[in-house]
Amino acid sequence: MNPWLPVFRRVLLPAVFLFVLLLQTMGVPFIGGELADEFPEYAYLLPPYLTVVSAGFVCMQVAVAAAWSLAGLASRGRLYTAAAVTRTAIMAAASGTATVLALLLAGHLHYVVGEGNPASLFAFGSAILAGLACTVLSISLRGRLLEGRHLETSAGPEEV
Repeated sequence: MNPWLPVFRRVLLPAVFLFVLLLQTMGVPFIGGELADEFPEYAYLLPPYLTVVSAGFVCMQVAVAAAWSLAGLASRGRLYTAAAVTRTAIMAAASGTATVLALLLAGHLHYVVGEGNPASLFAFGSAILAGLACTVLSISLRGRLLEGRHLETSAGPEEV
């Protein structure tokens, strides 16, 4: 086993979870308030946009928690179980949902409202590409775990 996996599981994943929680509760409302003060003609968009962004952050937290749980299963040698497959499905659904939310928010801002700048386009594009990558990776991992479960049940545990 990689010696960094326990550090990753015990320190980095909870740190990412807490960082996203901090952004969700303090950073996004502060930045949203600043933008509403700077652009008062769009202040009416603050509540729905904050709701969508917060929902995206919740999806990220769910995906990180599922990854944390999956890493724990892997360290206990329970990677090819139904629980591990469920964790990867949760990761894929959460990251896919966050990606769709980012795509819809970007579409609304740029095409319906008709505002936005290259920085916001870059930020949304980055979020969408990262979300797609996480979703595809989670779906791939789920497929590999399903294959491994099939091989393990058909060959017997002593032959794997």
